[in-house]
Amino acid sequence: MKKLPIVFLCIFFIVFTFTSQTSARSLSIDDVHIRALITPDGNLLINEMFTYTFDGSYKNVRRSVHKAHHNGVKEFEAYELMNPNASLEAIDKNDMRQLDVHPNDNHYTANLAVKNESKKVVYVYILENAVRSYETYSDVTVPFFGTDSNHDTDIQNVTIDFVFPDKLNSNTYHAFLHDEEGYVVQKTEEVVRFFTPISKMRRLTEPRILFPSSIMTGQQKGKEPISLEKALQQEEKAGISVNAISDTQEIFTHFLFLLSGLFIIAAGCLLLLPQRRLRSHARPEDLLKYDPFYLYIIDRVAVKDPYALLAGVYSLVEKGCVTVRKASTLTRFQRDPGAPKNTLAFTFHPSTTPLSESEKGLLDWLFTRKQKLGQRFFSLNNIYGATKKEKEAKEINGYFRKRIKHLHQEDNWFRQVLLELKERQLISGWLYPISTRILIALVLILTTYTYFIKASSGFGIILYLIVSVFLLRNAWTSLIRKQVLAFFFVTMITGWIFVEIEFILPFTLFICAMIIFYLTVPRFILSREAAEVRAEIRHFRKMIRKEGIPSSIDESKLDKWMIRAVLLNVKRFELDMNQFKKPMDEFILIAPMSALVFNGEDPSSYLLKTWKWSMPFVMRPSVNKSSGKRNNSDSGGDGFSSGGDSGGDGGGAGAD
Repeated sequence: MKKLPIVFLCIFFIVFTFTSQTSARSLSIDDVHIRALITPDGNLLINEMFTYTFDGSYKNVRRSVHKAHHNGVKEFEAYELMNPNASLEAIDKNDMRQLDVHPNDNHYTANLAVKNESKKVVYVYILENAVRSYETYSDVTVPFFGTDSNHDTDIQNVTIDFVFPDKLNSNTYHAFLHDEEGYVVQKTEEVVRFFTPISKMRRLTEPRILFPSSIMTGQQKGKEPISLEKALQQEEKAGISVNAISDTQEIFTHFLFLLSGLFIIAAGCLLLLPQRRLRSHARPEDLLKYDPFYLYIIDRVAVKDPYALLAGVYSLVEKGCVTVRKASTLTRFQRDPGAPKNTLAFTFHPSTTPLSESEKGLLDWLFTRKQKLGQRFFSLNNIYGATKKEKEAKEINGYFRKRIKHLHQEDNWFRQVLLELKERQLISGWLYPISTRILIALVLILTTYTYFIKASSGFGIILYLIVSVFLLRNAWTSLIRKQVLAFFFVTMITGWIFVEIEFILPFTLFICAMIIFYLTVPRFILSREAAEVRAEIRHFRKMIRKEGIPSSIDESKLDKWMIRAVLLNVKRFELDMNQFKKPMDEFILIAPMSALVFNGEDPSSYLLKTWKWSMPFVMRPSVNKSSGKRNNSDSGGDGFSSGGDSGGDGGGAGAD
């Protein structure tokens, strides 16, 4: 939770960058008029007039011609229309200025330097054998704007005219427009006119005409692959299917927005949990009555970090089962200029104080050595890692193995601690695993559906599923936050690459909402009693940071204040040792922890440094399976044609 504002800021930056990446300049195509003349030999003579509005500087305009349903593009030319009042039907070459064209496969780029203005550009080209003629009918299908990345912007007000080579009775031919919002405007003996108010990016705009082949006098007629009646039936079914798909996509987009909103609201509700919103004005000294390990557990919301062991040992100290004293560090530390010369040692004294199973386990794990009188003791020397000097000399292998063994033993002990906390009903851990697995399943299912709803790249969904399985192979059971977050971010990034453009915004908002909700789900929910203590902890931390440890306290209680300040992450606080009149030799016997901190030999801080120095440059931290986190974690004419396919072969237009 302490890192949540940073994560929110990162998510906001991602969304803001995504939504504003084209804000520096923009292009709109406000009107398109296409006139296709059918020749008796089966070619199409295409004249197109595009009206562009440029916001910003551009050097080129681009027209991508579909590859399907013809044998090639010939004589492609581009012109800037100098007479804005000229119409496509009666245009003169004196009204136009020819542009240099650079062909690249099915893409044609024309040089046109513009800035913050509107321009009309005319494209002229021939599609060879674009008409398929059979014994009983002819078929012309032209996906002017396809479903791939070539069609990367909405195109407004598209008018398409087909002109027959000879007159036809309007009842003898059939015209269709494969477009979500388009329709047939006019059918005459000479011309068929289609219109769509908007050809949406990556959506098909494809006219198709089935007409008598008798007027195709320059073409040889082959046998039709299907009868005219069957072709008409397929068109009828296809029209129903296109409408159904469009409705499904619109519903799914609204569903993603709705789901995102619901999860954001749910995240807001989780932020209002008592363990997060309660406030306290208790006196800082009131915290001395609580066991230090109990305070540590509540502050971390039962999620283990490197201070767990110190908290557990000092709990035994305050129960009177263990005493603490200053001890000299080992020789290897004495030889390291940056290492402290003193540390802490703890001695176990059997008593009648009842101990829990976890406390007994801690004693059996740590207090294995014996002094001369047979008393069991434990020193921080026993668990120190490598010194900085040894780290620089790369002499850390033994310490690394020792640290891994220590982590495994610590995990076993902390697992027992969690069981006892649950038995006492201080914590509840059902929400996090259930919520996390639901989120993972929901993201995986809806992302896969987002791929398939527009028949996106098969390679993309396969790659995504492979990467997801790799990331989730451990995350599903261990529920490690870093692995779950990695899955979410990989999902978002692969979605930007492979998901259809119209779904990217709702898809991105959906994934961001999942991340925000996930980060607000606590690992454990504290009881009301524990939540109130956590409020006291926050107040204690605030007061000690502001006012320091009180100067009026007795020396015998100073270590109680000090250990709570250390365990509860009070980063900076004042401690005036001059207020205590005892000499340092006596003072260190009464409050060894405080004396070492005052002398710049904070044992807990140095212990964490040696653990860090013991780790290789690349390693996989061990997992605390009981809490599910890493140990260092915090809180053609054969029927209906689909037109442009997704491989970059479809029609489109744009500018650079």
